[in-house]
Amino acid sequence: MTHEELIAIINHNAMNLDQAGFSPALLAVVELHKSKQIAVTAGTNEPFTYQLVCDVCIRLYPCDTIQAIEKALL
Repeated sequence: MTHEELIAIINHNAMNLDQAGFSPALLAVVELHKSKQIAVTAGTNEPFTYQLVCDVCIRLYPCDTIQAIEKALL
């Protein structure tokens, strides 16, 4: 799931999440854990490939935090 898709799901469920007080917190965490594209190479003469990583964790996206949020929402 992309960052934008996750934001859309949170916004779609905002009324239920707001009643529990979670919507602003979830949106803040998801915004912190945005994906970014980085160039990766296997060696000095190899071409670059691009991977999505979490901007905070610097792990492959979706990071553990985003995966946990997705699992709880679906």
